[in-house]
Amino acid sequence: MFNGGAADRKKEDRRPFDDYVRKPFDDYVRDFRFQHDLIDRKITWLLTSQTILFAALGLTIDAPVLDLVRVIGWLGLAICIAVAIGLVGNIMAKIFVYRDYRERLTGVERVRFGVRGWTTCFGIATDVLIPAAFIGAWISVLRNAEAIVKAANGA
Repeated sequence: MFNGGAADRKKEDRRPFDDYVRKPFDDYVRDFRFQHDLIDRKITWLLTSQTILFAALGLTIDAPVLDLVRVIGWLGLAICIAVAIGLVGNIMAKIFVYRDYRERLTGVERVRFGVRGWTTCFGIATDVLIPAAFIGAWISVLRNAEAIVKAANGA
């Protein structure tokens, strides 16, 4: 056990600086986790919805109807775009939480974004690339809807 640390001292023995740093940091961690949970939830919704829609598209091959392929394609694309917009909002909120925290702590050496700045940015890039990949896939389905139906009909 570490003796003399802020966690080991009684509240009344703490210096004002401890509370000056601790309260904003606790708020920062809570808000950052909340935004991360929202991003995780949106990615989960996206992957679940896309799995169901691609399965539905696969079932249309048994009864290929051009309008049905297009409806599924447009629905998949719309869901991807909606989730992407939500993800951009959550990522911006993470940045705002970081900036608010950084501005509250004047006189503190350095405040990092996330775990490590670049590592966190790579993680965020993955959150953005997943919907982008599905958007590209649905655009391809929509562009090739007629060819998909013809191939399914054996023509």
